[in-house]
Amino acid sequence: MIEAGYQITQQRVPIAVDSGKSLHDEERSQTLIDLNRAGVGLMELVMCCGEEAAAAVRQLQLILQALGTCQANMAEGQIRVDANVSVHQSGEPLGVRREVKNINSVMHLAKAIVTQFR
Repeated sequence: MIEAGYQITQQRVPIAVDSGKSLHDEERSQTLIDLNRAGVGLMELVMCCGEEAAAAVRQLQLILQALGTCQANMAEGQIRVDANVSVHQSGEPLGVRREVKNINSVMHLAKAIVTQFR
């Protein structure tokens, strides 16, 4: 939970819509289009650390629940969270970028981000 008066360093919040994805079947020489998530809203939060990211997702869950939009249960897939982590030493070029997909809890989000820094 974010303490009252605490400020998160949020650099940007791009909002987009998922357009679906192409599934290539080499065996049949065809491409299938998966539109299961087409039209689903996407929001990208850029955070400085795992704890801030986890707190922001928890606050987002509470907001969505309060608005009655959804229960925001990550384990049931009601919201989906991925983490992209870029690791580098201060003053040096950006390092390796890693992506952890389909994280199913706020606790696992923080752990996944911290693990990528090792």
